[in-house]
Amino acid sequence: MFAKNTIASTLSVGWLLAVAACDQPMDVPIAPEVTPAMEPARSVVDGQLVNLPPEGILDAPVAAEAGEVAVSVVSSTAAGTCGICANDFTSLGSFTAAGTVVFDTDALTFGGVPGGVDAGGTAVYAFDDISVPVGTTVVGVGSRPLAMVSYTTVTIDGTVTVDGVSATVFSAGPFAGGAGGGEGGTGGATSEPGDGTGAGFPGTSASGGGGAGFGGAGGAGGAAQGGVGGLGGATYGDLTTAMEGGSGGATGVRNVGFGVIPGGGGGGGGVELSAIASITISATGVVSADGGDGALGIQGASGGGSGGGVILFAPSVTNDGAVRADGGGGGQGGCCGHGGGGGGGRILVAGVSAGGG
Repeated sequence: MFAKNTIASTLSVGWLLAVAACDQPMDVPIAPEVTPAMEPARSVVDGQLVNLPPEGILDAPVAAEAGEVAVSVVSSTAAGTCGICANDFTSLGSFTAAGTVVFDTDALTFGGVPGGVDAGGTAVYAFDDISVPVGTTVVGVGSRPLAMVSYTTVTIDGTVTVDGVSATVFSAGPFAGGAGGGEGGTGGATSEPGDGTGAGFPGTSASGGGGAGFGGAGGAGGAAQGGVGGLGGATYGDLTTAMEGGSGGATGVRNVGFGVIPGGGGGGGGVELSAIASITISATGVVSADGGDGALGIQGASGGGSGGGVILFAPSVTNDGAVRADGGGGGQGGCCGHGGGGGGGRILVAGVSAGGG
């Protein structure tokens, strides 16, 4: 679909003032009171991305290391495509968010009003223009990734989120992924893996559950009481060929018959913002596909969900705010093994030459 260029570290080339990706290792089993392996992958794309050039610009950086957010910056002129384009859909008119607007990708509604279209497994909503003002929030929920596409411009001064749900202490769940993201493993009386291709796996004895993977690998749970920490989820996916979200973290574990095994954190969802003219994310703007955190357990804690997928597609993309696909943090073990942190997600910034669409 696009000529792929993946950035797995800080980048600064001409028109791009800094794309940052986090490189925290996620797979080191450690004692529960020590935190690095419990921490999620962190990545915020900031600075400015303006007037993407008409040709591919970078040569063969490798895929993200464990725990990183995989960031790609490509041009698709040669491919003659524009991702999901407004031109292929009937406009629903002008969209300006007010308060909190929920886009339900299963019901294909926004704010309770029908209007979405299922296009190859992605829920697409096309508008004349899209504005998310300061203090307003667009939330994507459901099993399909979310695409908001504009015939003209997209302006984000508020928040667009497809974050996974964080697990809560001593609660079985399940904790949902964001739109298109996998839910965390369901606890209670049994230990279960999360949902999704990169799901985390539960440990044994009183060890922690593994965090989920996507752009980067998930962290292993901490080992305790002779058990083995749950394995972190593997990397997968490629936003240049398919939009998808992150995966769910594993539940915690118990080796005695009391207490609720905590559910895992939900995976970040998938969201695409596409415009024929331009996308502008102001200093107050946020586009977020974070994974949910794992939770404290009486014994082994649960794993974090992986960060999801974000695509920004327009001839001109200006970002002074935050674009995130962070993994969720692993839960703290009550006496025993901590949960593994979720791996980072994937972020793709792509454009066409002026006049393309």
